[in-house]
Amino acid sequence: MQLENLTKKNQEFIHIATTQLIKDSKSDAEIKALLEDILPSIQDAQNKGITARNLYGPPTQWAASQTQAMDEEG
Repeated sequence: MQLENLTKKNQEFIHIATTQLIKDSKSDAEIKALLEDILPSIQDAQNKGITARNLYGPPTQWAASQTQAMDEEG
């Protein structure tokens, strides 16, 4: 899925989350995998008028929770 298909608000969510994941020292592959997991859900929710923030909460908190989960796994 292309980010261009997302609304501006959802694109901003992805941008902020990605920036936070980079700050958390996640690799490009890790970030890509995380985003590939959530993009279909964001698109589906967007079609129903639900933003990514409503779906996952603030992007920085979502990114932090993903970092924590990855750190606990690895």
